[in-house]
Amino acid sequence: MSLRHLLPLLLISLAASPLRGVEEREKPFPVGRTTILREGKVRYIVKGTQTITEGVDISVQKDVYIVGKGEGARIRVEGGALKVHGVALREVIFEGVIVELGPKIKDVHLDMAIFRNGGGVRTPKRQST
Repeated sequence: MSLRHLLPLLLISLAASPLRGVEEREKPFPVGRTTILREGKVRYIVKGTQTITEGVDISVQKDVYIVGKGEGARIRVEGGALKVHGVALREVIFEGVIVELGPKIKDVHLDMAIFRNGGGVRTPKRQST
């Protein structure tokens, strides 16, 4: 097979890869302070429930990879803000992470976010009064 024939296959396999070139570097997902996650090729790790509280804004830029470790990996937005800004072909990937919206969220914005392996978005349960 010529290089011309192999190139489309290579591009398809790269696009299908869940890590798409993510290095083995890992950092904890920061929820205690306002920050912008823009460093690609890093796994931001979520263990258990990480809560974004009032006064904290987390912005996530394109090519960021967020992965859950262990059972119950979730990012709970409670009073703070989570803003995800992926773009076409440079999405933000959530692998095994639930984004849970608390009853007092400030802001949640998800552009070009992909949830895999049990990840997703959950809204607050109705509470009886």
